[in-house]
Amino acid sequence: AIAAIAAGDVEALVHSLHNVLELVTIKEYPVIQDIKIAMLQAGARASLMSGSGPSVFALADNQETARAIAQRVTAMTGANTWITQTRRLREKS
Repeated sequence: AIAAIAAGDVEALVHSLHNVLELVTIKEYPVIQDIKIAMLQAGARASLMSGSGPSVFALADNQETARAIAQRVTAMTGANTWITQTRRLREKS
């Protein structure tokens, strides 16, 4: 994932995302899978549980899609949602 981010390769980043804890956690909290599916259906490129939970995040191609994803999750769960934007840092000279 780090190499994909450094290279600006979104496809490689999407394919590198995984969290083995999802398998265990989703059994106890199936709403996590429901949220991931809703995010993907709303246009997310990828959706993943963060760490051991309770957060789930998605990657979107643009702000419009990110807003649609956030609105869908909020309507579905009442959960708080945040939209952030990844920025590339300039290397030190």
